[in-house]
Amino acid sequence: MPLTGLSCNIPATCDYGACLRYEVNGGTIDGLTVVNSITGYKQQYCVGMTLQNTYLYGSHFSDYGVFLAVEAATGFVANNVNVSGYPIGIRFSEEYSNQTLTGGTWNNLVNFQIPISIASGRTITITNPTFVPSNDPKHYDISWLNSFVEVFSRNINAFFAPDYVFYNGNQLFAPWQAANFVPFPTQPSGFPLLPSFLIGKTNHQLFTSYGLQMGGIIAPTTLPGGPKSNGTMGAVVTYPPAIRVCSDNPTTQLVGYQLIYRVGTGPSIYSRSLYNLHLGWNYFTIHVNGLIRELFVLAT
Repeated sequence: MPLTGLSCNIPATCDYGACLRYEVNGGTIDGLTVVNSITGYKQQYCVGMTLQNTYLYGSHFSDYGVFLAVEAATGFVANNVNVSGYPIGIRFSEEYSNQTLTGGTWNNLVNFQIPISIASGRTITITNPTFVPSNDPKHYDISWLNSFVEVFSRNINAFFAPDYVFYNGNQLFAPWQAANFVPFPTQPSGFPLLPSFLIGKTNHQLFTSYGLQMGGIIAPTTLPGGPKSNGTMGAVVTYPPAIRVCSDNPTTQLVGYQLIYRVGTGPSIYSRSLYNLHLGWNYFTIHVNGLIRELFVLAT
């Protein structure tokens, strides 16, 4: 059953003002007021939750006003959520589409934190928040979190998959989407080695030579008037077709591996050749609409 009847609660001095797990049929939390708690609101493994008309007041020992963990935020909606006094007002999830935030007043060291996406197609839509001005040099209204290790430990194709973050009708871009940014200056420590051609190259070089773009596209010209951020704001862009590896990835099949992939919503495409893989990341060069693209498969 959907969650119902959770309204006008006032938790104080708690680890969590509210913490939901496995609420997979949706529901609404209305009129929550949290005072002096470590985390104001957290959800895990939830679907279709709405948090609205809420006031979260942090203190010097708090961490997050709203924390959306990995595998947490399918269909999450925040309407008129007001957060103040936290190191981070809201931390969006690393994956899932349809994370939506509308309105609210935000007065925190970092108001919105956006970690790197670990899967293709994440969509965050932000509309008309009110940011309280701050003179703190560490303050950001929107701060992108470079948590590349979360991708290294999963699937590096996610680095180059579309990631959509919209703000008041424009689009936000992570700092690692800048044309001159070098995503992989060195090999990551403690993870399978990346293909050597990725190391030390800028986004522009990766795109012109291999068709790879962090976040699915290189950030366009910056528009003025955006929120204070370590990223940029630009016009809404059109992405190249997303490509997804459909064959086993990772795989233990070192001999006779057949690559299967899909372009956009099209049918599965099977490679005509079978491949022998080496342990670690293997790459495959394909052509889509006349452009080179690279796909990665981890052999273990």
